[in-house]
Amino acid sequence: MEENSLGEHATALQRAQCQEKKNAHYRKVRLWQETQTLYIPAVNTLRRQNNEPGFFETTDTAVSLELLLPSAIGDRISWDKQLGEYEWLLRDAQAHDSLHKLRDSLRLKDYLLKNKKKNSRGVRENTRSQTQINNAVKKIKTAAIKYRVAHIALNALAPILGKDNKWCSELQVLKDDDIRGLPVEGLGEGSRTLSWIWTSAPISSDEAVEPQMVDGLTIPLLSLINFINSSPSQRCAFNGAALEHVL
Repeated sequence: MEENSLGEHATALQRAQCQEKKNAHYRKVRLWQETQTLYIPAVNTLRRQNNEPGFFETTDTAVSLELLLPSAIGDRISWDKQLGEYEWLLRDAQAHDSLHKLRDSLRLKDYLLKNKKKNSRGVRENTRSQTQINNAVKKIKTAAIKYRVAHIALNALAPILGKDNKWCSELQVLKDDDIRGLPVEGLGEGSRTLSWIWTSAPISSDEAVEPQMVDGLTIPLLSLINFINSSPSQRCAFNGAALEHVL
């Protein structure tokens, strides 16, 4: 939670803003509980088994409350499978969106590392560059967590909804070793392999077809490489909007 990152010297305004977010979250979760009972009446049985009150008294309780979506319920109680289809669409979109953000953040981190090595001089510039790199790393970790949560839900829903294994070819298990940038230097040399997150599953069902690079990566990547390798005067000639799209 954001409250844990406030620190000991947080201002009264910061704590008040954090409390407002907790209150808003409390209201949303309470409304979710009421609505969910209409569609899955037996869900209250699970809440009692988990020692969760139907209506909690404090906003702190809402933070740790399990929403009990179909992927979490499984086959413990009966529920309309159409609800599972809705969550499948949600989790599928969440997984793809997280992968997209993960790739963007990895490219940004690679650019910042090369830019720091090439252009940062002095304590002030190095500190600023390192702060930007740390922020990119946080975005990478956040995207990875969101993807893994979505993947676990999809994996739980697939057998219940009778889904085949085609979704696994594109949305694979994300390991720590998979979270790495494009091997710009040495691509194709064999010593640096391309992570699956940079590829997309082929449309054809032919197993001999190799996975392809994700659409839209090649041209932005070349622009980024040219920008990094250019001189400071040449960088002024780059289109700012195009560079922002690359990063």
